[in-house]
Amino acid sequence: MEEIFYESEYDYEADYDYDLEEEVLPEVEFPWTQKDFDNLVLGNEMTGAGGANLKDVLAKFGEPSSTIKGSVEIQSQKFETQKLWYIDENIDSDSSVMLLFVKQDNGDWLLISKSAEELDTNQEKRGWDKSLIKPKKERFIY
Repeated sequence: MEEIFYESEYDYEADYDYDLEEEVLPEVEFPWTQKDFDNLVLGNEMTGAGGANLKDVLAKFGEPSSTIKGSVEIQSQKFETQKLWYIDENIDSDSSVMLLFVKQDNGDWLLISKSAEELDTNQEKRGWDKSLIKPKKERFIY
């Protein structure tokens, strides 16, 4: 940025000459497909027994967009929970996955609930003809 000063009758005034370079943000590929989501095994809704392990989910899909830890009390038993959201950050996508895990006595977290939105829009991951995919709009930061 270059500062240019103009002399006026009252004082000096500054005018800024900005070099606006277009920066294209890289598109982050959303890691989830409908098949991935469908293959996640739900455990017992109270205990999590038999459900997918949080460690395995993180190893395959990476860190979520957001995590909330909490607890619920069911039939006088208190359970620690962890809710994960994976949200597609691309401008023209509404894809998301929500997973709810319950903590086990051994420290593991097992899946008890899952939901997803708009996973079918991630066409490239499904091996569809890429020529049918509309190009994403480019985002610029100035």
